[in-house]
Amino acid sequence: STEEDEAQLESDDLSAKKRFAVTLRLREKELLQSALAFLEDEIEGLEGKDPDFFQVAALLLQEEEKQRRLEDLQQKLGEERERLSKKAEIVSVTINVQKAGEPDSVESANLTIYEGDDLGDRVREFGDKHALDQVARKRLEM
Repeated sequence: STEEDEAQLESDDLSAKKRFAVTLRLREKELLQSALAFLEDEIEGLEGKDPDFFQVAALLLQEEEKQRRLEDLQQKLGEERERLSKKAEIVSVTINVQKAGEPDSVESANLTIYEGDDLGDRVREFGDKHALDQVARKRLEM
């Protein structure tokens, strides 16, 4: 008990190590008693409170966690939709075309066909962009 420890500390027949050990044990007991008194006061303070208050707080925390999870799932869904909406590249061909009005100059251009593209439409767009004549367009369609 605390009283026994205090009595031992008052006697002169304790060694230095024993005195330190008893002092430490006494301080630990005082600390535990202080903590218990604090907790008892806190419990008494809660007795008058509405228990629904604490349940509502717990529900709010659960709802916040659900909201965070929902936001994470919505972000992942958006990323997955974006990934799935990208068309797969079927073929990409580098074509040497003459610059318009410059018969001796040639430049390289890529014609890329993606999954779901209409080959005729893509060749027409490429031909329009690079001012290809009908012979060159027919070659591309073959």
